[in-house]
Amino acid sequence: MGWVQAATFALEDLCLHPECIEPLRKELHESTDSAAVLDLEAFPLLDSFLKESSRLSVSDAISVRRKALKDLDRFSGTHVNKGDWVCVAQRAIMHDSDRYADPETFDAFRFARERPNGQKQTASRFTDAKPDWLIWGYGNTTWCAMPCLSFIHTRKYLLICVIN
Repeated sequence: MGWVQAATFALEDLCLHPECIEPLRKELHESTDSAAVLDLEAFPLLDSFLKESSRLSVSDAISVRRKALKDLDRFSGTHVNKGDWVCVAQRAIMHDSDRYADPETFDAFRFARERPNGQKQTASRFTDAKPDWLIWGYGNTTWCAMPCLSFIHTRKYLLICVIN
């Protein structure tokens, strides 16, 4: 998902869920340090809002596409022939009720509630690349893009800040 597309979905979700504006505005205005605007950890509600927006607006049904360079036999008994393509059902994961309570409902602060109390480090950030968060892909190709993710995320933060 490109940053312009993600920012567009976030703005649309902000309009569709005006009840989110005040908590986000409060979080943004409580930061008295202008340098904090660049600190991705300083805005857990905004981070959660952007992550939830992307979770429900995921445009690719599949991700992490890989072509088998040789025959593979998995411990599960699955066989993949050389030349076959394998991928992950990203949209299905993002809407899986085993992973998310009420997965079809927009819950802006779903990911903020996952954060442990009293710890600055977040439990689940929008820019994470994990097996259960495949928006950015996974594996070796993800790490090529990782320095860009913080830059992109900061730009979206600033966009929301300007609008508020």
